[in-house]
Amino acid sequence: MSNKEIILKELKKGKSFLCLGIFLIVISFIMFIGFYFEGQEKLNNLYDLKDVRVSDVYAKIDAQVMTDYFATNDYNGIEHKTYFIWDEENIYIVDLNEKTRVALEPIYNYSYSNDENIEKPNSILIKGMTKKIPEDLKKIAIDSLNTFIGREVVNSTNFNQTFGIVYLDTFVTPIIAIRSDMLFCLPILIIGLFLVGFYFNKRRKTKKCIHQLGSVWEEVQREIENDDTIYYKSFKLYFTRNYIVCTLNGLEVYPYKEIIWLYSSTHTTTNFSTLKSIFIKTKDKKTHKLLSLYIVRKSKNMFDEIYDAILKHTPNALEGYTSENKEKVQEM
Repeated sequence: MSNKEIILKELKKGKSFLCLGIFLIVISFIMFIGFYFEGQEKLNNLYDLKDVRVSDVYAKIDAQVMTDYFATNDYNGIEHKTYFIWDEENIYIVDLNEKTRVALEPIYNYSYSNDENIEKPNSILIKGMTKKIPEDLKKIAIDSLNTFIGREVVNSTNFNQTFGIVYLDTFVTPIIAIRSDMLFCLPILIIGLFLVGFYFNKRRKTKKCIHQLGSVWEEVQREIENDDTIYYKSFKLYFTRNYIVCTLNGLEVYPYKEIIWLYSSTHTTTNFSTLKSIFIKTKDKKTHKLLSLYIVRKSKNMFDEIYDAILKHTPNALEGYTSENKEKVQEM
């Protein structure tokens, strides 16, 4: 395959990125919609906590009596306070968010009142998602309830009969519960949008370059066919007699005579690898990055070879990033 055929083929590449990008965008929307309706379905199916034996179920309690919190825990920087709450028949373990705790204030005041004539408030419905009771919380709950009652009423043997195997977390709703799943869709969507954007940006860049070159594009293609053209496949970079041609991110063509400044930069990354880049500035005072690569022995030789090739074809260009060259470029 000739250099011209190679470059034309490279310029046409990218539809795979477009197809993959569209596929990922569609998949992310399907997943998002699926998770959303899953949450809505859970919202529409509210169960009594006494009937629930598994985690991740939207459940409710008609709260009638409660204690003060007996345990605290930190979940992602948010303090969770854990309470005992009774309905008409059973006792439950519940994590109360602040809004629900405030709503239960009449129940709390009634539960701790010494006034024999205090009127019993109406039960208050609280909702949340079920979670399996962890072992450390079981131990705390056993000690706390026995202390609260003043005698042993619960132990490891009858724990499940007393509390069940799940507790209610009012910090979580079905929508919040699937939020992490929805967030999982976000990287997929971003990658899809990036790939689609990359395809159209590459296509736009190529069309713009060919339009600006006009009839010169034919000359560039003829030079690419010459035997003395040097091609660096890994970087999609061509050196012809009069032009640098790059097709890595769309078509870029730089006449040697337009290059007024050439320099490289070195950046050490967090894992102590070295990233080196080659920059050129053209007469229109625009700076262009030709390539970047992480340096190992083999790639260093390649980097130096490419840099020297540019330098060889641009004998009148300033070389190296210095304050003096920076000032000279401004005066050109």
